[in-house]
Amino acid sequence: MVDRVGQTLTAAKAKFAAAAKPFAKPDRPRPPPALAPLAGNFTSPVFGRATARPQDNAQVLELAETGAQLALEPWDGEVFTVRLLPTGRFAAMVANTGDEPGGFAQFEADKDGKLAVLRITFGDGQAYGFRRD
Repeated sequence: MVDRVGQTLTAAKAKFAAAAKPFAKPDRPRPPPALAPLAGNFTSPVFGRATARPQDNAQVLELAETGAQLALEPWDGEVFTVRLLPTGRFAAMVANTGDEPGGFAQFEADKDGKLAVLRITFGDGQAYGFRRD
């Protein structure tokens, strides 16, 4: 007799462990930059206008069009993990899918050294740029 439920559970656990592995913090993460200078208004050709603001120990990026809020949490130096917050109409989705990180974000400096671009790359490899207004 084959334990199909046990096999399915084992496969699901392996899948979730593999998905979480890239987001495991490094053993000795570099300190994050100060959050206040990262705040501001941004625009993406895909997502439209967005506002970044410090909240607790993270930077929260709120997308104006949908109201979605993404927590950018320090991971290693200037690299942050991205996690959808369970707010508004996204609360049910996060409850169903979990609140694990789904990507990485990094603020990039322009040629003048100003933090002009926020680049978010999701787990599927799709990257989006947000240019500071």
